[in-house]
Amino acid sequence: SEEWDQPAPPVRIHGNSYLVGTCGISAILVTGDQGHVLIDGGTEKGADVIAANIRSLGFKLQDVKYLLFSHEHFDHVGGIAR
Repeated sequence: SEEWDQPAPPVRIHGNSYLVGTCGISAILVTGDQGHVLIDGGTEKGADVIAANIRSLGFKLQDVKYLLFSHEHFDHVGGIAR
């Protein structure tokens, strides 16, 4: 769905965890001193939104050390490679 990839602002969930996905697909960033974890990568098109949201929070993409996914559907893993 085209609506899945529409930009959404990042939102702090609690503590060091943030919702960084698009309007239709969740992606969660958990930050830490030794690197960050990104859970789910959205679609290939949505990966740019996720990256922009991470940067807008003041974090560096290169500090994301682990990429996890909840399951193998394209709307959760399509953006992992990007």
